[in-house]
Amino acid sequence: IVNLAKAFAKTPNVDLHIITASAGIRKSHTFTKDGITFHVIRHTFPFTTRGFPDYMPLHQLTRYAYLRRQIKKVILKVQPDLIHVHGTEFGYGLAALQTEVPTIVSIQGLITLYAQVYPSIRFRFQAPIERFIISRAKYFGSRTAWANSFIRKLNKTAIIYDLPEAINEVFFEQVAKSPNQNILLVGTIEQRKGIKEALDAMSIILATCPSSKLFVVGEGEADYTRELKQLTKSAGIEASVEWLGFKTANEIATLHAKSAILIQPSYMDNSPNSVAEAMVSGLPVIASNVGGIPSMIENGVTGILVEPKNHFQLAEAVITILSDDAARERLASNAKRVAFERHFPSIVAEKTLRVYDDIVAKEKINSLH
Repeated sequence: IVNLAKAFAKTPNVDLHIITASAGIRKSHTFTKDGITFHVIRHTFPFTTRGFPDYMPLHQLTRYAYLRRQIKKVILKVQPDLIHVHGTEFGYGLAALQTEVPTIVSIQGLITLYAQVYPSIRFRFQAPIERFIISRAKYFGSRTAWANSFIRKLNKTAIIYDLPEAINEVFFEQVAKSPNQNILLVGTIEQRKGIKEALDAMSIILATCPSSKLFVVGEGEADYTRELKQLTKSAGIEASVEWLGFKTANEIATLHAKSAILIQPSYMDNSPNSVAEAMVSGLPVIASNVGGIPSMIENGVTGILVEPKNHFQLAEAVITILSDDAARERLASNAKRVAFERHFPSIVAEKTLRVYDDIVAKEKINSLH
């Protein structure tokens, strides 16, 4: 949203309002910055300034009742021509569908399908809300064939537009890359992201490429993180794995220049930003052949696809690419060319505005009938 919004802010005749919910604040507020009006709604556990814990998801159990009321107030005040909901992982879609305003829902992740490989309380209560939103909405923005298929199963009459993600422009900058054999993994530290498989693969990779290091960027549950760190000690690879925690876009771009490959060994994903960012910056990607990732990567042309939960195949692919400079450069060059057209913010903004115009035109025609 941030990257797309920045591009919209440079576009004439667009009055952009962003509604978002936040814990940690005592009251809702509205402000304007860089030509964008932000409506920040206080969304906290009752009588606190904290968010809702996973073990007590009152917001989901009430179908985001308070949030929906606050969003509707803003919408009634703003009177937008169109609402663009980003994601089905929260309550924004429910609020938008209660209005008469034309709405397009962009698919980010798919909670219902993620829950099949990584059950959780949050996924359990959000999945039916997600299915309701998808079954009732009319227009969708989607980036992968996997997401398209899921939409069609729930909504036979859905009108689906191809809407790629706008990636931070910092990843498009030309950065000098130093020769190295480092491996980068970016994502939330959770089981679904396949980090354990990455660590298992490192034990094999180091036998052939002893100078390799694995940089892990991201945060997650403390207990699971400790478990993974203990695994590196048991496997004797602790010195070859660096846990870097949260990093900004600029810091991740710097890590791209210090790495030879990005790996994405997820059990399930739709269109991870980490893959798009790496492709944009010319960092070769090895990723699981799951979910929407095959819509992002053409195997052997713009990246390498491997079986999920198969650390042997992951290790083999990494070793092959680390050992072949020509193949690495070819993958990087092909990926960068494709990703530029797909993810450059001004190109995505222009494409998105054409979709908006098409929806508004369709709704005007429908109103005449």
